[in-house]
Amino acid sequence: MKKRMLALAVMSTVFSVGFVMSANAAENADQKLSQYSVDEVIVEGSRDLLPGGFVKSTSNVGIMGKKSIMDTPFTKANLSEKAITAFETPGEGLTSALLNVPSVRSASSPMYNDFWIRGSRITGYQMYINGVPGLLAQTNIPTNFISSIEVTSGPVMGVTGTTVKESAGGMVNLVSKRASGEDITKYKQTFSGKSVFGEYIDVGRRFGENKSWGLRVNAQNSSGETAIPGEKLNTRDIFINLDHVDAKSNTNLLAGYRFVNHKNGVRWFQYGGGVTKLPSAPDSKNNYSFRG
Repeated sequence: MKKRMLALAVMSTVFSVGFVMSANAAENADQKLSQYSVDEVIVEGSRDLLPGGFVKSTSNVGIMGKKSIMDTPFTKANLSEKAITAFETPGEGLTSALLNVPSVRSASSPMYNDFWIRGSRITGYQMYINGVPGLLAQTNIPTNFISSIEVTSGPVMGVTGTTVKESAGGMVNLVSKRASGEDITKYKQTFSGKSVFGEYIDVGRRFGENKSWGLRVNAQNSSGETAIPGEKLNTRDIFINLDHVDAKSNTNLLAGYRFVNHKNGVRWFQYGGGVTKLPSAPDSKNNYSFRG
């Protein structure tokens, strides 16, 4: 009996000593951990670009200002610069990007930007640049100066504040590139068609107090024969965007120049009123356009 009580006493003492040692060890560990600190970590992100980076969640909606697509009483699609670059083609850059919008159908050619939004025809005449109408013509529009394309499907005359050649199908607003927080210096070469060689320059800088002034310059030069036999394309342009941003101002001035020499450009085929059956597909080796 005495041996059993002695064993219990020894075990109790060992347990107490072990508990005290564990408590002291935990306290010492806490003291050691409290002596260390983690450097400040700042995580930045943008919720404007949706997953994948091809579309943006917000855009300008005329007199309504900047709105999320979920707060706009129209069907909106805002294509990012990544989408323009990924889907553009040398002959039909703008229209190729617009075809990512379900309500858009194309009837374009290397000469013209012609397409439909919800069955209503739109050309370059109905497009806007930075919310300003009447700056473009029907001929194909370059995309090297565009940062995003805002497509509104539906009658939007009530929010544009203008009746300049409006279309009932919708509106396309081209947003020009501006200088970002980081300096940009890019040079790109392209080759397409049969012998079309292109060069592209993109330079952006911010300067002045608090980097309130920004300058973005985009230029391109391309020439050669396209994939269509006999069709030759020679284009060059330069666009300069000067902007000023502070607590009371968000202003930009865009100036641009473009030269196009397009020979033997293919247009399209149309059926006459007396067609009773579909003809055979034309031979793609031939150029059916007029010479000139």
